[in-house]
Amino acid sequence: MPSRAVPADCRGRPIYDESFDLFKSDTQTAIYEACTLLEEWTCTADKCEYGLLSRPDTTVCFLTAFDEWVSDTYGVDTSDLVATGTELARVTYMRYLYEFRGSQYPLDETSKNYDQIIGFTTDAIRSADWGPSYVQIQSKMTMPLLTSLEAKRPIEARAKKLLDAIDKPESAAHVFQFTFDWTWSVTQQGTVDGMSAGMAFAFPLAFVVLVIVTANYVVAGLAILSVC
Repeated sequence: MPSRAVPADCRGRPIYDESFDLFKSDTQTAIYEACTLLEEWTCTADKCEYGLLSRPDTTVCFLTAFDEWVSDTYGVDTSDLVATGTELARVTYMRYLYEFRGSQYPLDETSKNYDQIIGFTTDAIRSADWGPSYVQIQSKMTMPLLTSLEAKRPIEARAKKLLDAIDKPESAAHVFQFTFDWTWSVTQQGTVDGMSAGMAFAFPLAFVVLVIVTANYVVAGLAILSVC
């Protein structure tokens, strides 16, 4: 449930959605449902293992982990704070969340943290007591890394359908997905297009040159065939 981004330089700069509010019950309901969808979303493409888009037991649903941690640590039900809806309840909730972000590990993997998943920022419109500027739900796809472009297309289409299925309330309207594989697709397509264009230009030209040099269509044709 992150923000929009508008390019400003080679890296771009984020512009956070001012209407995004993690403390809203609608936002939290959407996140819970998105976590469930991500864990259960089916994929029948050849390169999808287990018949699923996401690998089992790899989904990092920070909100569920946070609820359990607050209950175990402070004996507080986070839903009660959200239902109260007061400014004091918001401050309490966000301070718990900030503590959780700095002390816990996703799926108990100590090599990782929640810094990028729960995006408290120094943006002027957002203070820590108000809440994070963005949040993420992370998971590992069953698709192998560097899958070919042809095999990847149906999986990418299935992932887009998942994105469309996620509820998007006004308090979490901007939702998008990111993975290296979709970014790499552009490079893969560019490589194929460049090779095709190069062959379409180089082989006819090479054939003409060989015909001129050898004065023999058969030899020129065999040479081009050998290169192919």
